[in-house]
Amino acid sequence: FAAAEVRARRQAGRAPLRVYQQDFSKLKLGQAVEVALNGTRRMAKIDYVSPIGVTDTQSLLARAVVDNKDGAFRPGLFVTGRVLLGEQTAPVAVKQSAIQFIEGKPVVFVEGKEGFEAREVEFGLKDDLMIEVIFGIVAGERVVTGNSFVLKAELGKGEATHEH
Repeated sequence: FAAAEVRARRQAGRAPLRVYQQDFSKLKLGQAVEVALNGTRRMAKIDYVSPIGVTDTQSLLARAVVDNKDGAFRPGLFVTGRVLLGEQTAPVAVKQSAIQFIEGKPVVFVEGKEGFEAREVEFGLKDDLMIEVIFGIVAGERVVTGNSFVLKAELGKGEATHEH
């Protein structure tokens, strides 16, 4: 779902969201929405969707109630709203940061008996953080999720020294 503009109000206020045309059909009353400002995140629910569009932005107005008792969301500041469209469990998924490309093919580094090995993988569904792996690794295998580019660089050095 595309990020939407949100204006948050102080206390447990109502936050209006601008929803763009391509996303109108995806928005429903009661949907969970994550509202974020400078790393502070709050969950809320859509409690109103306007039947009338806004001409100058070609958007609809939706509203969510945000708990803001601590005052972290200041009046007049723009924040990001992300609506949860659905959830699906995946038997095997990795953080997107684990993915590297070697010779144009996606790989993840898997821990083996003698160190780490690059394993070619195929992907399914994804969100902003995780991606489903439908081929290449199995549940329970340990995968490098951070700084895997270092392993990729080391792999490249090893290949360079063998090409004489």
